[in-house]
Amino acid sequence: RFTLRATRLEQRFQKKLNSLGVALSSNEGLWDRLSEVRERERLVKDEVLDATNNMMATQQSMDRLQMQLGVHQEQKDKLQKWKQRKGGLLERLEEKVNQWSQLGNVSIDRLVSDLDDKYMKRLRLMEHEEDFPEKIMRILEKDEAEARRLERAVSKKAELRTAAQKK
Repeated sequence: RFTLRATRLEQRFQKKLNSLGVALSSNEGLWDRLSEVRERERLVKDEVLDATNNMMATQQSMDRLQMQLGVHQEQKDKLQKWKQRKGGLLERLEEKVNQWSQLGNVSIDRLVSDLDDKYMKRLRLMEHEEDFPEKIMRILEKDEAEARRLERAVSKKAELRTAAQKK
């Protein structure tokens, strides 16, 4: 009887041990899955953090580029306005060059050389003379008179040439 009872107890305990073992192995599986889920969660959080950081960096780059675009647009507008203002000046200068180049006998190189000589003379006078303002005024008056004389001569030549071409 005692052995029978002991055998039954042993079988019951064995059965309980088996069910506890199954439960334990089931719990281990759950713990393993929980660990895997936590690891995946950590990886996903890291990916989300990286994506957020990349998105913020991209947004900052876009903001910086947008600001640079605005600055470049302003510079472009300023340059366009400058070009428009200077375009008329360039056309007037080209017209004057054409007028002067049509006069043929007038040596522009000689005129430039004369102006350079007069400029150097003015500089020497300013350096060495105490009463240079009076001398400068006299030279300026002479230069203005010479310029008026040259303008009249050029105009007269142009009129004569025009008159000759009409005949």
